[in-house]
Amino acid sequence: MAGKYQVLLRILCVARGWDRPEYEIVKGNCGFYVIVVVNGYSFTGEEAYELDYAKELAAQEAYNYFK
Repeated sequence: MAGKYQVLLRILCVARGWDRPEYEIVKGNCGFYVIVVVNGYSFTGEEAYELDYAKELAAQEAYNYFK
C-alpha cells in the first residue's frame, strides 16, 4: 500500500501534468534505498530496513522539493 508521501507525490504529478513517479529499488548494506524520478529530477531517500518505508522516504524527498 502506498504511503502518505507516495500518494501526495502522485497527486502533485497529476495536477502538474507530469508522468507518474518512477521508483528504482536498490539493495543497500542494511536494507534498501529507493531512487524516485519525477519530471526529470532524481531523489534518493535514506536507507531503510523495509522496502515500503524506503519508498516513502524517497517520495517525501521529492514531494518536499516540489511542493
